[in-house]
Amino acid sequence: MENQEEITPLPASFFFDKIGVIIKIEMNADHVFRGEIVYDGRNQIILNRNDKQFYLLSKIAPIIRKKILKSKYVTIAEEFNDEITQAYDISVRIVDEIPGADTYEAEMQKYIEKLKATLGEDKLKEMQREAIHSFAKLTA
Repeated sequence: MENQEEITPLPASFFFDKIGVIIKIEMNADHVFRGEIVYDGRNQIILNRNDKQFYLLSKIAPIIRKKILKSKYVTIAEEFNDEITQAYDISVRIVDEIPGADTYEAEMQKYIEKLKATLGEDKLKEMQREAIHSFAKLTA
């Protein structure tokens, strides 16, 4: 991660079941060369999809945080155009602290505000409901 210049904020939905933690993200399908979650137990996760794609996932509920801290792997479900395009397990690497995590949270908030301004709050709420519906289809 040292060579990475930018970490892109990415909205995500977090779920868990008997199998473990599932993180659903909106993503165009492409091959995942390697993957890793970097986590410090706080409110943000760095998702490393491959050598060039790093994403910040935030607003993690406390119950999900505890589950991720106890997990060796989590499942990533990638969705595009309301369809799950791929799902895969990636390892969890626990670190003492994610450097600059406070800055990432502020950037994510700016991103969300831009989405609200562009789409409107009702559309964002609709997208959240659709994410929950898509997850229900994934786990059915």
